[in-house]
Amino acid sequence: MYSIAFGNGKNVTYSAPFYYYDGDIIYVGDDSGNLHQFTGVFHGVPAETGSPWPVSLSTTKALAPPVFDETSGLILVGDFAGILHAVTAATGAIHATSVSLAM
Repeated sequence: MYSIAFGNGKNVTYSAPFYYYDGDIIYVGDDSGNLHQFTGVFHGVPAETGSPWPVSLSTTKALAPPVFDETSGLILVGDFAGILHAVTAATGAIHATSVSLAM
C-alpha cells in the first residue's frame, strides 16, 4: 500500500480513485471540491500533477468518485450539491458544468 498526501492538504472521504491504465494516471476528488491527478502510479514514481491541477470544481462540496471517458477525453465527476462537472483530462480545463441535479 502506498499513500500520497494531497498537495493542498485536504482530505478525501467519498471519492474513490479512478485509475486510467493506458495513461498510468489516477483521478480523485477531495472533500473541498478539488479534482486531483496523479501520474506514474504503477510505472514510475507516483506524484501529484502540478498546475493546472488540482482543478477547483466546487467551493463547498466534496466530490464523488470521478470517471474518465477515453473517447471524449473528459473526466466526469459529481459533487454533493448535485452538480455534474466535465473536465478536459489533457488540459485540466473545465469543459462543462450542469445546473443542480439535486431534488
